[in-house]
Formats: sequence, C-alpha cells, structure tokens
Amino acid sequence: MEETELIERLNRYKKKIQAEIDDSFKRIISEIMNPASSAPYELPMTSSPSQFCGLKPCAIIYPNRRKETVRTWREVTEKLLKDCDAQMHEQLYNIVDDMQGRMRPIMAHSAEELDSPMRIGEGIYMECRYDTTNLIRLATQRIFSVIGYDYSEIKIRVI
Repeated sequence: MEETELIERLNRYKKKIQAEIDDSFKRIISEIMNPASSAPYELPMTSSPSQFCGLKPCAIIYPNRRKETVRTWREVTEKLLKDCDAQMHEQLYNIVDDMQGRMRPIMAHSAEELDSPMRIGEGIYMECRYDTTNLIRLATQRIFSVIGYDYSEIKIRVI
C-alpha cells in the first residue's frame, strides 16, 4: 500500500470515528436535556460490542439504505449473518470448523452439534446462546473480519 493511500485511509477512519463521537455526545446531551425522550438513534456496527448492551434494536440499516426491522439482538445477528451468507457462502462455510469456543462450538455444519442453533445457510449453523455483547463480537470480530465481509457501513437503529 502506498503512503498516500494509507494516509487517505487513515483520514477516512478519523472522520468516521469523529462522526461517531459527535453523534454519541449529541445523543447524551439530548438525553440529559430531555430524559423522557427515547428517540431511536443509529449505532454503526464498528462500535465496540459493549455499546449495544442494554439497548433494544429496532432496525438494521445497510449501506444501500435498505432497512430490515428487528426486535432482538439474536434477530440482528441472524439477519446480518444471512446477508453475509448470501454474498459469501463459500467463505462462511469454510470457516465453520475453525469456529470453536472454550466450552462448545460457535458454528457447526449441523444443528445437532449446538445447544441453541441458529440456521444461517445451507450447512451453516451458529450457537446463539450468548449475551448481546458476545453475539455482536462473534459476528463482527470472529466471523465478518475473518472472511472479509464489509460491515463498516452497516448501522443498527436502537432505542
């Protein structure tokens, strides 16, 4: 990667991070000024997984502005993984055997191998007995980042 390309990429990340910080402070100030309001706001999937804890998801907003209504973090994870599977089935299928947790498999090729399976695609199941933070962390850091699924422009509308 050339030096100028690297500098441009860093500047894009800087702008993105600054926008996230600005949005967070606006939301916090708004909540302080009007504590009764619980207006929905959007968090990027690139946010720390712990930022989603305690919030209720209501929609996934994809880069092309397509929206999907959701009610739970399990549903968020399922829809994101199914979108990933639709675009990158082979890559997702190929990492299933490598996805092992400390106590049980994270992903498997059959539902019988998991305690609480979530069907993602043909021969792809994910264990979904995790809390919000771990579901988001597994999807983004252990799956999407490994196979190269770009989630940087995906946002979750929360209340």
